[in-house]
Amino acid sequence: MKKLKILVIALVLTALCAGFAACRDKAPAAVESIKITYNGSAVGSEGLTVNLAREAIALDVEIKVTGECSEEATFTSSAPEIASISETGKTVLLHAAGKTEITATAAADTSKKDTITLTVEPIVPEVVSIAILDENGAPYENGKFQVDLAEKSFKVSVSVEVRG
Repeated sequence: MKKLKILVIALVLTALCAGFAACRDKAPAAVESIKITYNGSAVGSEGLTVNLAREAIALDVEIKVTGECSEEATFTSSAPEIASISETGKTVLLHAAGKTEITATAAADTSKKDTITLTVEPIVPEVVSIAILDENGAPYENGKFQVDLAEKSFKVSVSVEVRG
């Protein structure tokens, strides 16, 4: 009976020591790194440039953690009049041309952040075609017309098609 008690105590102590060793080997929960991504790729030091015509872009975040740690992040904009963050958190709404800093902060460790420069370019209209029109509003053939310089005045109509 005494040997059985010693054997049980030895087994319990072995199990406890193995449990403590397993706990000691586990890394504590922590955020190792955070990186803002766009279209699946990390945004580099040159930042991100988009055109205002897009109206909105979707950003994501890549968070590396150890242990059981939240992989959530919040986004903020340094110039919400240029680009603001939607209520859902990952959509950037574009409002005006200019530059802003977009920062992602890890929810589990607010000291872990990534910041990118977002440049919003203005909408630049693209001239698609220019036509010189006759008095009936029809384009001159090959865009050519003649003017009698003896006349003191003449009328020219122009049609400009713009996209953007």
